[in-house]
Amino acid sequence: MGKKSKNKASTEEPIKVIQPYEHDWTEPQICSLVARISQDDTFQKMFFLRPNTLTGAMVLSEQRLTLELLPDTLYMKYLIKEKRVIRKTEGRLEVNEQWPKKMRVISRLFEVIHPLADNIKTLLGPSLTRKKLKGENREGYDIWKRWMKNGQYTWYFPYVAIKNKLHPDWLKDQLSNPQPIPTILVNYAVARAASSHIPPSPASSPSVSSAPSPSLSPLPSPTPAITPQPTPAPLFSSSKSTPSPALSSTSRTSSHQHLTSYFTTHTRKRGKDKCHPIYPPSNLNWLKPYTSLLGV
Repeated sequence: MGKKSKNKASTEEPIKVIQPYEHDWTEPQICSLVARISQDDTFQKMFFLRPNTLTGAMVLSEQRLTLELLPDTLYMKYLIKEKRVIRKTEGRLEVNEQWPKKMRVISRLFEVIHPLADNIKTLLGPSLTRKKLKGENREGYDIWKRWMKNGQYTWYFPYVAIKNKLHPDWLKDQLSNPQPIPTILVNYAVARAASSHIPPSPASSPSVSSAPSPSLSPLPSPTPAITPQPTPAPLFSSSKSTPSPALSSTSRTSSHQHLTSYFTTHTRKRGKDKCHPIYPPSNLNWLKPYTSLLGV
């Protein structure tokens, strides 16, 4: 019996499944979001000071920001299909009503980003910038360089700049109860793409793209570098011949394992439906537009 149970366990693995009303955030999209918020005091107060007490006007502002940052995504196609978003004849997107909390992907993202940033701070120490980290914590700086090489947590120091502006004591505060990090979510490797994977649609604007990005692990931890592919994919696709993917009526598999509390966890058997998690290889080309924000 013991042997049979072991074999059964070895054929199953937990995967993250995205519901149609959820968005599979990529690393460059998070960078763009943090950069956009850094330019607006109202957004800073909304997502950093009062994230759980948004007024109706604030919710509408969040929704309009979502239209601005995520126009060409499967998530947006779902909102249009459900008439949560209206596409005008000239192509402009418009929202006229409040969405349920489960559809407000920016607020839900920050429910994960805020505690994740606390854990990163605990590991790197109270450094405000990359340059200060290099002089104050050499070991932490080496860890951060490894993350940069793998395209992980690139949003952290721009996030710190906002957080320090609103909470000057945040960097000095210590976590009273840091959360343990599951090993399975810290280590990642390149795996074959799932047969159900839906490629991203071409972006019409250089604001944010649905392009694949390196996996964002739920806890900062140094990981072995992954050899980049010979021909990395560009961040923004300009090809007009690529058709937009059809909107799936069912949930889809997440390309990332970084939002542990965001997506629904399911267990599927490998041998039957061939549904595997996708861990994209490291690719630094997409990071170039954000290096100025990171001080590198």
